[in-house]
Amino acid sequence: MLEDIKKEYMTFCNRLEAIKEYINLLDSEKNFVTLASCDKELEENEKLANIIQSIKNNTNSQVTYNAIIISLYSCYENFIDCILTKYLELISQLGISYDKLPSKILETQQYQVGLFLSNPQRYSNVDFKCLDVIEKYNACLKGNDNYELNTKLLLNHSNNLGLESLKNVFAQIGISDILKKIKCTDKFLNYYMKEKSLTDKKETQKILLSIKDSMIFYNLQDLVNRRNEIAHSWNEDDRLSIQSIKNEYITFFLSIGEVIRDVIMTEVYLVLYKNDLLNEFKTIHNVYNNSIVCLNNENQILKKGDYIFVVSKIPKIVEISNIQINNEDVEYVDETNIDVGIEVNSNIKISNKFYYYKEQKET
Repeated sequence: MLEDIKKEYMTFCNRLEAIKEYINLLDSEKNFVTLASCDKELEENEKLANIIQSIKNNTNSQVTYNAIIISLYSCYENFIDCILTKYLELISQLGISYDKLPSKILETQQYQVGLFLSNPQRYSNVDFKCLDVIEKYNACLKGNDNYELNTKLLLNHSNNLGLESLKNVFAQIGISDILKKIKCTDKFLNYYMKEKSLTDKKETQKILLSIKDSMIFYNLQDLVNRRNEIAHSWNEDDRLSIQSIKNEYITFFLSIGEVIRDVIMTEVYLVLYKNDLLNEFKTIHNVYNNSIVCLNNENQILKKGDYIFVVSKIPKIVEISNIQINNEDVEYVDETNIDVGIEVNSNIKISNKFYYYKEQKET
């Protein structure tokens, strides 16, 4: 069910890795120049000397730096647009009637459709046709089973995705307080502790909730600012070091991308939960080490990599990392009414409620 959302994150990771590899190539070229400058024979070769000088000029050029900054920002913005598109496409395909979708989606779509139809010239940068927009919206209002959301309108944003714009684009499709949701995840907590050399989880949680978002997500807003400065003035006076981009900024975006993926997947399950499309595990025997739940699987097929929806103070999905039957590891459980131990990748408690989604078979 969540495959397309996970694919968007993997595409994001691959693109970030490609940027990192490009930076590594620049490092290799610098090392080559250093070694070549110590070789008198190479120095005396005019063609090689010209090549070495070209490499020197390229690795330190404004063009190279600009390309990295713009590529990194484009990678980030495209990821947000694409993964939210997949989210909207998915929740409209779960068999949920249009009027039962998150109310903010209905409100935003109504507003954006009206805005577009009253002034379609404003959307000249997007390939919209009035008839297509009207037909899609009409299918939604009529309650057609195969309705489609106007995703491009729902995700329309004219500004770069800095902190405020990022919050707005999530909020307009019903995912409020995205930065707070990110800060409250175990994965971002672990990332922040590692980056800041912190050891106390509870203290770190307090820090994340007390410090301004502009400080916690500094790398994101800084990248947006640098991208804008380059776009409008070409040069940037206080350039980042290439190593800083690789070790700090790319690491940050890899982390935040993974957390955003998890938040969006959780939102899918929240929509299912609010529409009574999840089944509760009725028999919970115990929870051990805050990570292993012993339960009866009832009639649910379980396998590693599946997700369970956990209802607690902060609802979340957890991924099954291991399954045991009678203390023996298994890859999956396809029998009914079996007591199993399920290890998950996030903290859980016996007081939590656990739900699963049973996909409907096509007839």
